[in-house]
Parts: sequence; structure tokens; C-alpha cells
Amino acid sequence: SPAFLPEELGQIALFAGLGTEQQTRLLENHRLLTLEKDQQLILEQEESQGLFLLRSGLVKVRCMGADGEETVLALLGPGEICGEMATLSPMGLRSADVVTLTCCSLVILRAAPFSALLRTETSLALALAKLQAQRLRDLNRRFILWGADAHTRMLVTLAELARKTTPGATVTATIPPLPHRRSEEHTS
Repeated sequence: SPAFLPEELGQIALFAGLGTEQQTRLLENHRLLTLEKDQQLILEQEESQGLFLLRSGLVKVRCMGADGEETVLALLGPGEICGEMATLSPMGLRSADVVTLTCCSLVILRAAPFSALLRTETSLALALAKLQAQRLRDLNRRFILWGADAHTRMLVTLAELARKTTPGATVTATIPPLPHRRSEEHTS
């Protein structure tokens, strides 16, 4: 479709509490974007121009360590947003990289209308707080798993990928490459 409609935005949990007028405001000058897999969507420390709503596909949120090791902080799928943290930062800088794991269709929402609505619409601010709390819980679980054996980590990651994948996706779809550690790191 040539544009993303307020009705579609209203189906996303984060924006469901907004009225049509606020949803329309949030969609001012939005853009649609399609990326192939393995494309960098967000670069850590770059200045934010907006946030991204995933219509289809999977992305990983990651940070790179000083040793060049990648740490995946989250997996995001259809109906989820990324890049919202920079709108909350005084400097407006990105806090992590976001890379596509599959072909992705996205909506780019401008930061200014989103920030303005956060200040005036308590339903949006509360929904964003709930989203951040859920992501913190997910990250805590991910940290706990780092000490688990390889089989447990693999099963949890596969379950997470299954939850994040587009409904109706084929069960034979290729599993995106994710970093892993060898199990001998955990043997004595």
C-alpha cells in the first residue's frame, strides 16, 4: 500500500490507546522502507531521525563489545518498534545497532511527533513504559540464560524466534544466523 493508515497503527499495542487524530499526527510524513536481510537499520551512537515500526520480518538489536564480540539484546518481529530509546535521550543518540535478520518491511515514524505525543498523551507514555519494562524483563532472562548449557540456550532462542516470526510463516523457514558460544566455555 502507498501509505500506512491510522487504522493499521491502531492495531499496534503501543499506539492502540491513541485516537485517530493522534495516530494521524504520528504518521505525518512517515515513510515506508523495505530492507533485505543482513542490512544495518540503526547504528549505535548515530543521531536519531525517527523510530521504526516493523510490518514484516525479524531484526536483532545488538551491541558490539570492545573485543568485537556481538551481544544480541533482543529479537523484534512484526508489530514491534525499534529506535524509540533515542527519542527519550537528551542527546537523541542511538543506544544499540539494529540489523535485519530477514527481509523486512518497515514504517519510519518521525521523532518529533512521537516525542510531542509522549508529553501530552498519558496512554502512549504508559504503553511505552510497559513496553520498556517488558524488554527489561526479557533482557534479564537473556542474561540468566548466558550461564545455561548450549541446548537450553538453543531451545529458548528457537522458541523466541517462533514467537517473533510472522503468523502463518512456514515451519521450514531458514533460521537467521545468531551469535553463539561453544559449550566448552561452560565445562570445567
